[in-house]
Order: sequence, then structure tokens, then C-alpha cells
Amino acid sequence: MNKNWVFARLGKDGAKDSVATPVAPVAQAAVVPPAPEDPPEAWAEAVWNAPDKVLAAEWAQRIEGDELLAEVALRSKFAEIRLAAARRITDLGALKRVADASKDKQVHRHCADALRASRQEDTRARRSVELAAAVRELLDAEPIAISHLLLIEKDLAALGEGGAETAECESLLEQARERVLQETQAQIDQRARLAAAEVLLAEVGGADAVSAELLGEWSEQHSALAEAATAAPAWLASLPASRAFAAILEDIEARLIAGGDAIEKALLEDEQRAAEEIERETKLAAEAEAAAQAAQVAANGEPKGRPARKTIASEEIQPLAAALEAHLEEGRVAEAEAALKDIDRRLAGASPTGQVARRLQRARAQLARLAGWARWGTDKAREQLIASAEALLQGEPDVAERARAVPLLRREWKNLDAHGAASQPLWKKFDRALERAYKPVAEQRAVEAAAHEAAKTARLALLDEWDAWYAAGATDLKVVDAKREEIARTWRAAPRAGFRDERQLRKRFDALMGKIDTQLNTARATETTRLKTLVAEAEALKDTPDLGAAMSAAKTLQRRWKDEMTGIRLRHGEDHKFWRRFRTACDAVFARRDAEHAERDAERAKREEERSAALDAVRAADAQKKARHAARFAEMAQKGAPPADAPADALERGRVQRDALLLDLEISLDLPTPETHAAARRTRNLMRLQERFSKAATVAADPETLVKNWYAIPAGSDESQSARMAAVVSRLLESAPQARKVSRS
Repeated sequence: MNKNWVFARLGKDGAKDSVATPVAPVAQAAVVPPAPEDPPEAWAEAVWNAPDKVLAAEWAQRIEGDELLAEVALRSKFAEIRLAAARRITDLGALKRVADASKDKQVHRHCADALRASRQEDTRARRSVELAAAVRELLDAEPIAISHLLLIEKDLAALGEGGAETAECESLLEQARERVLQETQAQIDQRARLAAAEVLLAEVGGADAVSAELLGEWSEQHSALAEAATAAPAWLASLPASRAFAAILEDIEARLIAGGDAIEKALLEDEQRAAEEIERETKLAAEAEAAAQAAQVAANGEPKGRPARKTIASEEIQPLAAALEAHLEEGRVAEAEAALKDIDRRLAGASPTGQVARRLQRARAQLARLAGWARWGTDKAREQLIASAEALLQGEPDVAERARAVPLLRREWKNLDAHGAASQPLWKKFDRALERAYKPVAEQRAVEAAAHEAAKTARLALLDEWDAWYAAGATDLKVVDAKREEIARTWRAAPRAGFRDERQLRKRFDALMGKIDTQLNTARATETTRLKTLVAEAEALKDTPDLGAAMSAAKTLQRRWKDEMTGIRLRHGEDHKFWRRFRTACDAVFARRDAEHAERDAERAKREEERSAALDAVRAADAQKKARHAARFAEMAQKGAPPADAPADALERGRVQRDALLLDLEISLDLPTPETHAAARRTRNLMRLQERFSKAATVAADPETLVKNWYAIPAGSDESQSARMAAVVSRLLESAPQARKVSRS
């Protein structure tokens, strides 16, 4: 028996002067690969039994299937082969089985890392799907809540790079970002419209006097702003800027209506004043005629048969005569005529005498001369008015200019009539020119009146339709809210009727909107109470000791939040504020679960490290024990070498004794026996069975004692016996004290 096989088992080189290597026959038998047609199980068994790492690696490439790779990862003799097989495993169940059963630190770590990565990937995929659903929910809402979008982006960034689910979420986020840009631009446009409306309101409110032309220009600007607001997205109506814009438009509309009423009132007053002036002029003409008759009577003397005129004291007439003379000296014809009429009224048919009569006579003559000159100047002024009226007919008709100029010219003509009536030819010429100039204005006003009448009919039809809709009793609050916004937009965009009609229509419209707002405000109060209750219940879960009950309650509240929604939007974004508080409270509950899971994972990893360290220590101890056993067997083999001068018959007897001991060892260790010793083994088994049941049965020696006795027997060199003893020693080394099991708990 040579000792080189022991050194080979220990990883050492054999003795250089050895002449025999008992391991060689066994090695030659071990390196025979399976046939190509053999099943994969045969290749797997060859891999974990292969003594050569290179061959094992080559044969392992032919193995397919996670179960066989798991067996190789658990049973192969070489750490590199075990780790390579573990790295090829894709089934999670096989990875878990290898991680639980493997004593190889690297294999266990690889499998644990792969399982952890798989769990993280599952979590990433699940969370990506949840985030994608959240983004879709954001896309369905108008406008997109930017705070929610930022939270989703933060959560997605925390997940890291993922698969198709993460890519889908990224695509949805890109759509959401584009929507945010569009909605931001819409808000900017709305603020620009609000600024323009504020400027228009300042102009309308700050004007002291409003002309029809200016009022028409303001009405066009108001209509343009209303049409632009109608074309804007519907969700803008819930923003404070839109509500302020709508309020300003209503204020401007009310002021325009009031301005139109003022203009109509001023026109009526002008017409009434003109009528009064005509009446006064007629009365003055009658009085002047009566005064002229009285003067004629005074000049021709009292008619016969009439009573004598009464006289009046000069002291009463002198102040009036002095005032009359002052007016005449200053050339104030109208004031002089008024003063003369006052004197005639006071005289009341009496005749002044003396100096007063002469003064009055001179004054009457001077007034007649001045009146003649005034009539001449008035006629010149009338000719200029006629020229101005005819100038309006030149070129393209400016309707706004003519609408302003024609009433002014007529008013100036009436003012000139105070100095004397115009001749019929002059009046007809002036009137025809103004009628021709005013014709385009009348035509345009007729068109506007028709348009106002059509707008009134259209608005009445809208009000009838909306009243019928409200009387039908709509109960879906979301539909009612949307309908309210639609009604407001349609009303602002509809053409405007006349000022008086618009005021009456506005009263009916405001009554309808008031009833709708009452219904919506009641529903909003109910919805606010519901949301406050859900938020309070969710926030109370943060301090609940029972985490499982808290999570179940949070999920129930989330379902209630969604299922009990009425669809009505709260004002000033209060629904989004409640949602942020509710989600924060629910996330706090699930964050406690995640924290506990992380803590358990950390504890489990710590236990795994401790277990791995303990296993390494036990393996090191077992390796030391095996090394000591191998050294002891090597020492036995060295001491059992026969002396050089031993007789041949003694060596032959020793060989026979060694054969008997080998049979006992092979039977005890359940090792195969060569075919040449099969009969001897059967005989030895029968003898051992008889000895076991005999009265003088002896206790069989343990295998290590038998090996020691075997080496103690001097015998000649026998390669067959050496090979058989090598197998016995290998079995004894394999059955050395195994590593103690270390609890995974």
C-alpha cells in the first residue's frame, strides 16, 4: 500500500520515488464521460462526481433545466462549478431551494441576491403599474394637478430603471407634461384677457361723458373678450382669474347698458327741450305781435269809443329802461328783447309819459336796427350750417361721424332760431342735406335694430330652453355643474340685444343662475362634509397600533373616496387640497408597513450573515478534523510497510489476513467487492450472520480499528488490495464528523 493517494486526497504531490500509484486505476474509471445519448441526469451525476474541475466545467455546459442545475449547485465538489450552475438558474423556486440548502457562501449569496432582485423587480413592476394608473387618472382630469404629477415623477425616479411598465409610465408622464404646458399657456392667455377686461372696465368707469360712438367701440371690445373666453378650455371657468374675468365682463355689460340708457335719456331730453323751445318761441312771437299792436295803437292814438289808457309812474319804468339801454349798448339783442318784453308786461297797456316814453321809443328803434343786423348774421350762420351739412355728403359716408354731426347741426340751427325764424327755402335746403346725410345712419340703425331683435329672440329661446331643462329636475350634480358653465359661456357668447331688452333678459338669466347656484352650493357643502370626514378618518389611522387593521381601513377609505364621489367640483381647488391630505395620511399607513418590511429584511440579512459565518467556522473545523484523520491514516500506512527481510510465506499469510479484514471493512461500510472476491464475501457474510446469533457472539470492531489492524499486518505489495483499501479510507474520510447544522431562524 503506497501513501501517495493520501497526499493526493490532501491536495499534495505524491512521493517522487514511488514506484506504484494506487489511485491511478480509480481516476481512470472516474474520468469516463457519459455517452452523448445519455439523459441529462447522467451528465449531472458525472459533473458532481467528477474529480477534475476542468472536466466538470466542460460537462456542466451540456446540462439544461433549472432542477438539474440546482442539483449541480448543491452537490458539485468544486466551488466554481457550483457558483456557475447557480448563475444559470432562472426559476425562482429552484433559486430559493438552493439558497436554503446550500452551504456554499458564494452560492447562497448569489441566490439570495437574485431572489431579492426578483422581489425588487416585482415591486418595481407593480408600483409602475400603479403609477401609470395614477397618471391616467391625472390625464382624465382637467386641469392636471401639478403637485400630484411631481409626486408621481419622484416615485418613478425612486424605482430606478425598469421594464415595459416603467416605459409606459414614462410615456404617460410625457403626455402629462405636454398637457401641463398647454394648460399653463391657457392660464397665461386667461390672465391676459383678465388684464384687457380690467383696462376696459377702467375706461368705461372713468369716462365722464359717453358718446354713442365710444359706447359702440366698447361694446365691440366686450364682445371680442366674451368670444375669446368662450373659445377657452372649459376647466378655466373654475379658476379665480376666470371668475374675476366673468365678474368684470358682467360689470362692463351693466355699465354699457347704463350708458346706453343715459344716451337714450339724453336724446329724449334734447327732443323735449327742443319742443319746449319751440313752444316758448311761439309764445314769445305772440307776445311780440301783441306788443307791436299795442305800439301801433299808441302811435295812432286811442280809437274812438274806447276808454282812455291808464298811465304808469315813471319811477317804476326808469330802472327797466336803463337796463334795456345797457343791453342795447353792449349789443345783446336777446337780452334787450327780454327786457323790452318785461317792460311791456309791466305797462300792461298803460302809456308812459315824458322822458320815459321818449327813451322807450329810442330803445325800440335801436332794437329794431340791431335785430335786423342779427337776422342778417343769423342767415350767414345758417348758410354756414348748410355748407357743413352738404360737406357731410362728400366722399365715403362715415356713419359714426354723421351720427354725431347731424344732431349737432340741428341743435345749432335751433339755437339760431332764437334770433329769428329762418326762411322756408333756407330751412328746406338745410333739412334735405341733413336727411341725405343721415340716411346711412338710419339704415345702419335699422340693421342694428333688426340684429338686436334677432339677438333678443335667440336669447329668449335660450332662456326658454334652460328653464325647461331646470324644470325637468336634473339630479346628476356633475351634469348640473357642467351645464351651469355651458350656460354661462353660451350667454356671454350670444349676440347682445338692445339696451332695454338686454336689461330685462339679464334679470331672467340671473334668476335662473341663482337657482342653479343654490342647488350646487348645497351639494358642495355636502361633498365638503364627506371629504372632511374621510380625511379625518384617514389621519386618525396614522397612530393606530394594529398596522394590519390600519391598512385594511385605509384601503376601505380609498374605495369609499372613489365610490362615493358625486362628481361635483369644489371651489378654489378645495377638492385637490382634501385629496392631498387624504393621500398623505394613507401613504403614512403604508409607509409603516414598508418600514417594518425593511426592518425584517435587515434582520433576516443579519441572521443570514451570522449563519454563514457559523457555517464557515463549522466547515473549517470539519476540514481540520478530516485533515487529522487523513494524517493518521497516512501515518498508519507508513508504519505498516513490511521490513525488507520479511519471509515470503509470512508476507503471503499477511496478504490473506488483509483480504479477510478488507472483506469485513467492505461489508461494514457497504462498499462493493471485486468479482474475484464475491464468493469469499458471501461466505464472510454468512459467518458474520452466524456469529451474530451464536451464544459466544463477539462485538465487531469499528472500521477504524480494522484499518489500523490491516496496516499492522505485514504483507507484500498488492495493487488490488491497495485500491480496495484506498476506497475504504476514502469512505471513512467522507463519513468523518459532518458540520453541525446551524439554525436559520
